[in-house]
This record gives sequence, structure tokens and C-alpha cells, in this order.
Amino acid sequence: MKNKFTRKILSFLLFFSIISQFWLPLYANDQLTQKAITYHSWAAPTLFEGERLELIPIEWYDNMLAPVDQAALNTLLNNVDNKLSKLGFPASGSFNNYEADNNITRETVLEGLYHQVLKYELAETVPETASHRKAAIDFMLQKSVLRGNGNNYNLDKVCTLEEAALFATRLVETLCKEANVGSKGFFWKVSDDDTTVYLLGSVHVAKHDIYPMSTKIKEAFKNSDALAVEANIISDQEGILYLQEKMQCPDGTTIYDYISEETAAKLDNVMANIGMKKEQYMYLKPWALSQQLSQLLVTKEGGVGSSPYSGTLGIDIYFIINALYSNKPILELESIKYQADMLDSFSPEYQEKQLAETLKGFEDPALKNESAEILDTWLNQWIEGDTEAFCKSYFNSIEGDEETKEEFTEKTFTLRNNNMTEAIKQYLDSGNDKSYFVVVGSGHMIGDTGIVAQLEALGYEVEAIK
Repeated sequence: MKNKFTRKILSFLLFFSIISQFWLPLYANDQLTQKAITYHSWAAPTLFEGERLELIPIEWYDNMLAPVDQAALNTLLNNVDNKLSKLGFPASGSFNNYEADNNITRETVLEGLYHQVLKYELAETVPETASHRKAAIDFMLQKSVLRGNGNNYNLDKVCTLEEAALFATRLVETLCKEANVGSKGFFWKVSDDDTTVYLLGSVHVAKHDIYPMSTKIKEAFKNSDALAVEANIISDQEGILYLQEKMQCPDGTTIYDYISEETAAKLDNVMANIGMKKEQYMYLKPWALSQQLSQLLVTKEGGVGSSPYSGTLGIDIYFIINALYSNKPILELESIKYQADMLDSFSPEYQEKQLAETLKGFEDPALKNESAEILDTWLNQWIEGDTEAFCKSYFNSIEGDEETKEEFTEKTFTLRNNNMTEAIKQYLDSGNDKSYFVVVGSGHMIGDTGIVAQLEALGYEVEAIK
């Protein structure tokens, strides 16, 4: 019974892109705090990729132009080593500790990164040269990690955090591309005579392990003319304000006017235990609070197995930000306003039941580790591109009593799947000789009534890309 409860709460997190992005004030995500920009604009896309890869510490953004010190270099080299190891690169079995000079130059950082490469079986890609230092520079030039004009690469120049971050990110990206390493995702392609649509099932709440994406996914995005998502959760400021207003109880009421005394008592107890004051949550509607708590349960320290899941690491945000960097048009299949209205339309009975079930996750410690295991399973299925296993597990997660199941299925699946399929059909029928990269929740892609099945029923040939 616990397993069904846990899966149902977690599955809801994957259905609406907006609910994974907005937090209770007490738990504002530090990664989204606005700070002065301390890096060059041309470097932003690569730095963003490096942060997704868990190579670049967030605190480096305080001053990216600061010089690299020994502690920063050690952190970067360890992060590169950890990432290559997690991605399954085979160890060479031989390695010596790297000791840098006190004056950390660009050459020092490149040599340190090369030292990390030698810890793995990549010898066939390492040019044979006379000295370790020359081998490092030749290798970095070969892999386009080190770039510049002519022979002046400023190797003796003191290295900044920005430069070190760029070197490390380029290195890991290149090695992954050459080794064909990266998340496969739930990925399809459908096309007619003049239009191509790529379909990527999203995970709205993810962690660093999901990056990098496979080269096939990244190249398809790069070559597409437009990105289409459920909602533009970055740029739609009007929609964000609408959502925030929709989350609030009507004037003169509080959440206690919409829930039973039993649920209210449990709510106050849970909120007190996590350090929340009544004025911080009493004016939120039940659906809004339950979604915030679900997100809190899986992302904050002390939450689900202290799991490093976050809405800011979701696939939607990744592609929206990359589209902004590349000036790629962003289309919406729905909108923030549409999703806010949808969430707000659930019956009072359903909203209270959802809130009560969410509170169980804070009351029963056993559910925390169970939730982490389920999320990890789903994420690993996404990384491996195991659509069949995910489909079976995911649809088991939404089982429940017939009354709430019918309401949930109709509003969350049926209506939205039909509308999004129709929008994608319009792309295909546009005849404009363009390609579209569509990213929506994975639950909408799969199953008998999912987008993929509906497109196939309409006569389109949908190709699964592995």
C-alpha cells in the first residue's frame, strides 16, 4: 500500500512542468538567486553545461574572473574524475597524484585535466610526445579544449575560474561524444514529406546524473528550427504572476476553510516539524501546498534520502535555457496559465486527499527512502532509454480509488494528451519545411492514449531513437 501511495505522489511531480519550479518562500532555491554576472556572455552556454554536468561549483559564479587557487583546482579535478567514473569510463589502473605549482596558470589547469584523462583507458587518443606537459597541450588542442589563434595560447597566464570551467566542460563533452556516452531518454522522430518533429519525454524533476544528453538528442535539438514545450517556465513572467495568484486562497479565506480538522491537525504538525510558520502556508490552496510539499520532500536536504533532485535540473529548463542562448524560438503546447487553471480545477475532495497523502511522506520516515528508490529507478530508466519498463512502472503509480482515478486521468492524461497531439499534428501539417523539437512530460508520450500512440493511429510513422 505504501508503494502505491509513494508512486502516486511522485508521478504527479512529473506531469506538470510548472509545479517543479515554484517553492515556498522559506525554501527558495539558491541556484535561482539573482546575482551580478561575473562571466563573459559568450561563455554562458558552456558554463551552463558544465554546471549541469556537476563540474562547476555554484559558488564560482560569485566571481568567475577570480584566479584559480589550489583548492579550486582540486575541486575541479575531483569533479571531472567523479563524472568520468559515474559515466562508466574504464579505469586504466595506474595513476599518481597531481601536484600543481603554486602559480596556477592555464597550462597548469590543462596539465591537471590531462592527468585525470590518463586515469582512464583512453590511451589510443593520447598523442605520443616527449614530455608529459607537451602531451597535455597537444591532447587539449586535438580535442579543441584549448582554442586560440596561432601558437599564442597564453599558457603562462594565470588561469581564471571561468577558463578552468570552460576547459573542464569541453573536455568531458568531447570524451562523452567520442565514446557515445550520454542519456538516451525517451526519444522519437516523426516526419512527413517536408516537416520533422522530434519528441522527447521529459523528467521535470531530475538530478545531475541525467547529464550529459546523448549526442543524438543534442544534435536533433541543435538542428531543429524551434523548441516546443508544455509551458515557457522561464520567460513567461505574466504567466508566473498568474500562477502565484492562483495558488492563493480567495480573499478572506485560508487553507483551513477547505480541509477537515483531521487534515488541518496533521498539516500543522508537519509544518511545525519542518520549521514553517502558519503565515507562510495558511493562505495557499490545498493543491498548491501539496505540490510544494511534494517538491520539498524530494529536493531538500533531509528530504527523500537527502536525494539531490531538483526542478532546476529538469529537462524542460535545460532545453528552454539552451534555446534562449541560441535564439531558438520557443513554442508552447499549453502555458503556465493553462496548467494553473487545470490544477485549480480539481475538486475540493481530490485536493484534500492529495494533500493528506503528501503529508504522509513527512509523517512516515520509511516513505522517504522508498521515494528515493522509485525516483532513481525512473531516472535510470530514462537514462537507459527503457521506455517499456518506465511505462509499466509509471502507470502502476496512478492506481487508486475509481472516483479520484477517473478525475485524475481525465484532466491530467486524456484532455492534455489529445490537445498536445493536435498541436503536434499542426506542426507536421504546416508544410513549412521546418523541424521541431518537442519536450513534454514522459507520462504524456507513453501508453495507449499517449502522444506517440495517437500519432501512429493518425497514420504517422513514429521512429524510436536509441
